[in-house]
Amino acid sequence: MSIKLHVYPDHDTMSRAVAVRLLAQLHEKPESVLALPSGKTPETLYAHLVDAGKHGAHFERVRLFALDEYLGLGADDPRSFAAFFRQQLYGPLGLPPERARVLDGRARDPKAECAAYEKAIADAGGLDLTLLGLGANGHIAFNEPATALQARTHVTPLAPPAS
Repeated sequence: MSIKLHVYPDHDTMSRAVAVRLLAQLHEKPESVLALPSGKTPETLYAHLVDAGKHGAHFERVRLFALDEYLGLGADDPRSFAAFFRQQLYGPLGLPPERARVLDGRARDPKAECAAYEKAIADAGGLDLTLLGLGANGHIAFNEPATALQARTHVTPLAPPAS
């Protein structure tokens, strides 16, 4: 596999290009399993996807997995990524809850929740496309800089935000 680097002149152009790539994936394989990030950066991308849905793009067969969640926050907490996805993507697309999976930040046993999440991904046939964000401190999709990268769903402390 080769990695292609694309540089865009601005955030909206990048968001549109990524939306086109995701829509092409869904056109190729409507039942695609996607892992998507939360946060400020993908909001414009998700607005483009929601707009595409209003103009005929089909999302009813897609399976979506959120890349991360805050430990200790329930899905009903407005600061949770579960709430973010309901507001920004799953809700506006009309995606049924069973087609979208977010980690349970309030799970009594976080390690068991991570294992269940991995099983859900495997049961869905694995991930077809994953969109990762790169943070200012070098984190990739909430995987904080470390001596080794953990390849599976796990609990990790986050670095404090840059000031």
